[in-house]
Amino acid sequence: MKITVGELLQLPAMRGAELIAGQGGLDRIITSVNIMEVPEITRYIKGNELLLTTTYPIKDDIKAQRRLIIDLHREGVAALAIKPIFYGNEVPAVMVELANELNIPLIRLPDDASFNDILNPVLGEILNRQASILRRNEETHQALTAIVLAGGSLEEIAQMLATLQGCPISIHSANWQRLIFSVPLQISEHVPGSTLQAMKELALGLNENLMKMDALHAADGHYRVVRDGLTLAFRTHPVTVARETFAHLVVWLFLPDSTGYDILAMEQASTVVALEITKLRAVATVEQRFRSYFIEDIIQGKIESRSIAISRGVSYGWDLGASFIPVLLEIDEFRRFYHQPEPSPAQILRRLWNAVSVSTAVYARGCIVVDRGTRILALLRATGSVGGQDAGQIIGGMAEMINEELREQENVSVSFGVGRRIEDILGLRTALNQATAALEIGQLINGPASVTSFDDLGFYRVLFANHNRDAMNQFSQDLLRPLLESDRSHNTDFIHTLEIVLKCNGNLRAASRELFVHYNTLRYRVSRIEEMTKLDLGSFQGMLNLQIALMIQRMNRHRSAE
Repeated sequence: MKITVGELLQLPAMRGAELIAGQGGLDRIITSVNIMEVPEITRYIKGNELLLTTTYPIKDDIKAQRRLIIDLHREGVAALAIKPIFYGNEVPAVMVELANELNIPLIRLPDDASFNDILNPVLGEILNRQASILRRNEETHQALTAIVLAGGSLEEIAQMLATLQGCPISIHSANWQRLIFSVPLQISEHVPGSTLQAMKELALGLNENLMKMDALHAADGHYRVVRDGLTLAFRTHPVTVARETFAHLVVWLFLPDSTGYDILAMEQASTVVALEITKLRAVATVEQRFRSYFIEDIIQGKIESRSIAISRGVSYGWDLGASFIPVLLEIDEFRRFYHQPEPSPAQILRRLWNAVSVSTAVYARGCIVVDRGTRILALLRATGSVGGQDAGQIIGGMAEMINEELREQENVSVSFGVGRRIEDILGLRTALNQATAALEIGQLINGPASVTSFDDLGFYRVLFANHNRDAMNQFSQDLLRPLLESDRSHNTDFIHTLEIVLKCNGNLRAASRELFVHYNTLRYRVSRIEEMTKLDLGSFQGMLNLQIALMIQRMNRHRSAE
């Protein structure tokens, strides 16, 4: 609703005026008008002014004429309009040349122009537009207030904004998942349906497209992207509360008019959207808590009837009569967030939840997701997977998406543990124990960002299920104590050497290459290991005993780290 230099030239008061330089500055904004009557005018001017002058004070001073253009450029003046009565109706060439160079609009006024006849209409137009903006802001404020008081939804907010702005509006989650896409109730007949469809599709995958910055050109929240031969433009507005981004408002712009919308209205709407999302979060948190309590009752055996479990599940929109695969996930080394203010553990967990929600929407619609403290349990339907993919592909896709999202946001990783498929929901406790073992041992043996299935644990499953931990620990200590003590006291590397030799199935040449040591050096180390453990690494029995001892040691190391 502001007036530009280009719009100024279309006003009746500027009839007969001619733009003679500074074509590139036609989009400069004019907020006031001033008249030059003294040589040192720059001390009295402000940015975004239209300056009217005869240049009488400097009519014979070429250096002053040049300095004037430079000073106006420095002060951010919108345009200079000259009535050149002292130059035979010609503006000095030095001013024209420099105005073109600096893109300052230079306007030549006609001989019969009156400054008062220009000043009053231009100021009147500026005031009228400002009054129109105030009226529009008041209308927007009243409309938004009415929606809030009536308990309106995000759909209603988006629809109202789209109607006010005259262009489509979309609302996205903090990680750019599209929540709403609204089109104005009345769309210009000049807007083709293909453009709207392209906008909808781009909005749906905006989280992916924003990652491909080579395809987008952004400046101050403005983006342009070419899609199927169409150039689409949009402006993003973050919805923030206490420095945390809750959502994003996006205005979809019809080219070539890419600025014809009210930024203040979007800022007002951001507050209302923040309130609505806060309310939805509070409701979702309560609902999630009850869902988690219900699943916990099943795990603890407090619900003994399968029919009762299925019946209660219906109230949450769940079909617990189906078969499920339990997937347990957690952020690796989550404890490190306990002792730092930003981001807090609660913020990290919230972002994990957001990433899980998006990934399940993409890969596993209908997946049951509940809270287990710092971990999340997802019950993946064993049938009806997306796109015909099997469970392994779905879990792999989810893991890749979640880790990519959190790595980019917070440089953290997430590991997954997968239990065996259950046909009866009452068998969830056993399956959860399997997923827990897969998660914890997977983090231990496979490292961060691992996806480990219980069936892939091999002999670790036996160790995990063995309740005689004292006997296991004693077995491991008896074999490995001499090696551990030597490594501590003499800075040897026997434990690591043993791990690599066993990894290479006793092949000393392969092990020496992986350890970057000479073959004879490795043979000496192996002989020392056999001497201290009194086991033959060339025999199946000796290798098996040492492999099991190392497994027990790794499990103990993991438990002590907790």
